[in-house]
Amino acid sequence: MQTKTFGTLIGSYGKGISGSVTVNFTTSGGKHCDDSCPLKGNGCYAITTEAMKPSITINLERKEASIGAYLSALTDPKAIAKLAKAPWVRFAAFGSIPAVLSDSERSALKTIAGSLDHSRVHFPTETLGKADMLKEAGFMPRVSVASNVQNLPKVLEAGHVASCAIKGDKLARGKNKRAHSSQAIAFVRSLRDQGISAKVCPAVAGNAKCGSCTACADRSVQVIVYPMH
Repeated sequence: MQTKTFGTLIGSYGKGISGSVTVNFTTSGGKHCDDSCPLKGNGCYAITTEAMKPSITINLERKEASIGAYLSALTDPKAIAKLAKAPWVRFAAFGSIPAVLSDSERSALKTIAGSLDHSRVHFPTETLGKADMLKEAGFMPRVSVASNVQNLPKVLEAGHVASCAIKGDKLARGKNKRAHSSQAIAFVRSLRDQGISAKVCPAVAGNAKCGSCTACADRSVQVIVYPMH
């Protein structure tokens, strides 16, 4: 979905199931990505992908410079209808939502959240503060601890669901990505042994399309484990 102000208002999500869309707010690795993330500037998949496609950065810079106007544009009836119709909505595939929003920006976020079937929505974030803000707006955020797996208990104790990234011998890419996901699979087993519901992302570890399993949107899955890719 295109607009004169922002170009791509709602993007297609190529990694997702047919008809999937994505909503992104800011640049990857920029000022709105919290410095606590260990992957910021250190192997972040979004930063790497964005760097290969300058047009994405240009689009994200427009949104980042006018986040309030962007959120307002997403509440347009046509935009709401597009989001509501999509079989899978991926927020923040690039960048992150700002940690501080004005009252009007939070109101727009609530309007967007209220229009969605959250069993078909994945909204990752990197801090508990952002997660609390998103939860208050009506989303079910999944807090990424990235490679800081020691922080998983803190996220779960705060009442949120989580995700993490596990590094294998090689990045989980190409035809052998299942084999390179063995450490992530082993980590899931260790979490389950502790009574924690966990699942390896089949879109990274296998050939599934994002949104085909919807585990990211399922509160009963406490931890999603991503092989580094």
